[in-house]
Amino acid sequence: MVSGLESKKVIEYLSNDFRRDFLQGSTLYVGDLERDSKQKDQLSGVKGRLSIRFQQHDFESIKQLASFALDVTPSRATAIVIDASIRNSNFIDRYLQRTVRGKLDKRRLVELKKIMRFISQNNPYEEFTWGDFVSWLLFELKNGTGKLSDWVDQNKIK
Repeated sequence: MVSGLESKKVIEYLSNDFRRDFLQGSTLYVGDLERDSKQKDQLSGVKGRLSIRFQQHDFESIKQLASFALDVTPSRATAIVIDASIRNSNFIDRYLQRTVRGKLDKRRLVELKKIMRFISQNNPYEEFTWGDFVSWLLFELKNGTGKLSDWVDQNKIK
């Protein structure tokens, strides 16, 4: 959630709905009070209640985005930012990279990057992202190996 607030791509996407000006770093996004409020818009997909605790400075950023720029409640702004962040593949790729780095030792991480490079170089169809790789990898793990570290050990590039 906080990464989404710091992402230029996510904020640029959201800026199309800003009703008031919003400053992020050195960039000023100009709002327009003629735009409709997103408070009553329905987000697509499965809906449910989610409890999240934010640090005070993160909550202040959400409040600023919600109250000033989007003209919605902080909880609605949180939902909008999460939705926009999930739709941003760069955000998902960075998140997955950080998560995988936290699960593997250095040697296995090097091997995993070699595997990714090999797949990307030999895939004639499209760019192979971390999201694609992790999705495929989860399918593989579910159907056999069980642990990421064991899978990396079994699939080293020689």
